[in-house]
Amino acid sequence: GLLGCKGPISHCDVPKRGFIEGVGGCPTVGSPCIGCTEPAFPDAPLSPFLAKAPAGFFVAEKIHSIPGSLEAVWGRIKETLMGRDI
Repeated sequence: GLLGCKGPISHCDVPKRGFIEGVGGCPTVGSPCIGCTEPAFPDAPLSPFLAKAPAGFFVAEKIHSIPGSLEAVWGRIKETLMGRDI
């Protein structure tokens, strides 16, 4: 596929009817048509951007978020205990 305006070949009616409640659409907001209504979408220029991310990335992100989550839980436990007469 070609990168650029695909309006003449995609036969999309979004610029006429609007995308959401009569508003929007790629050309309406100043962007070229990317042919998102085509059966073959996404094609070659856009397909790498819509590919699945590797699972390892999300595992690493989750591991990095664990200390912050534990600290938040511990903070709530301390608040609960401080409010009680011990």
